[in-house]
Amino acid sequence: MKNKRNILMVCLCFLMFISGCQSEQREETANEMTNENVNKMVYMEGMEHLYAWNEYGYYFDVYSERSKDRDRDGIIDIEKSSDDLFIMVESAGQERKIAIQIFIDYIQVPILVDGKEYFTYMIDADDRFSEKFCFQLSNEIDESVNHKMMAAMTIFADKNEINSMEERTSDRYSLAYDLILKFSGNNEKDLGTNKLYNYEESRDIYQAMWEGLIINSDMEEFKRKFPEKSIEVKPGEKIKLQYHVGGFKGSQEALIILSLGMEQIQVNSQNYLICNLGDEEIHNGILEINAPDEAGLYDLTGWVIKDPFSESEIEHFPLSATPRFTINVHE
Repeated sequence: MKNKRNILMVCLCFLMFISGCQSEQREETANEMTNENVNKMVYMEGMEHLYAWNEYGYYFDVYSERSKDRDRDGIIDIEKSSDDLFIMVESAGQERKIAIQIFIDYIQVPILVDGKEYFTYMIDADDRFSEKFCFQLSNEIDESVNHKMMAAMTIFADKNEINSMEERTSDRYSLAYDLILKFSGNNEKDLGTNKLYNYEESRDIYQAMWEGLIINSDMEEFKRKFPEKSIEVKPGEKIKLQYHVGGFKGSQEALIILSLGMEQIQVNSQNYLICNLGDEEIHNGILEINAPDEAGLYDLTGWVIKDPFSESEIEHFPLSATPRFTINVHE
């Protein structure tokens, strides 16, 4: 009996030792996880918004003097159309040429930076870039109503997808936001933005586990797939492409904006396309653009805006972009 008691005591001590070790291991693991989370919240040296772990990241923000210290809710408060507006850009890891485009009511407009007018404003960013820019709208707009302002930042604006080392095209080249430019005294719902065009006629309507915008040159099978890196065309040629857009839960409309060579272009002889969507519906249609008159490489970029004319609160999230590809114009 005495031997049994001794064995039992040894077992209990061993279990207590094992439990203590496991407790210490759990505490060490918890401390490591805490330290890891803390490290993730450390800003990169010289940056205000990019975290240290985001070594090749980029950041984009647009605001007014009156809205700069407020939580970003998609509303930019100003008193008059000539007020100062601000762009904040951060870029890390490599040198980048960055294009800034501003759209009022979904039409690109020129802006003034240091008194000089730019249609598309270009930034030369080094591998650790953090800078704020002040700009004004070059043209006056109606101040009796609010307006939609879309702001887009596109990286590698001086490069072409055809020369990319990536295996396939990508939609991870931009940050763009759909915002409300709100004038003092106006209600947030006093939007002067109106549909300028009729809804596009869809070639096909379907549903799938996907959402966003894809444009490619598949005019035979009309598949929803990433485009080839480039297509070849003649100067001034009319280019037919197909698009798939939608899949958004609860959305009723989708607006498509396209740029070529970092400037907005006409699509089907319009400034933008608008589709009438059902819940989670994807529309497949055909669009036509004109190739530039001068030979060269031009990247096609674009975005889709959900419910652009809705009076409900907007989502302050980056817009979905179409995968970027190159239009190679040559004789």
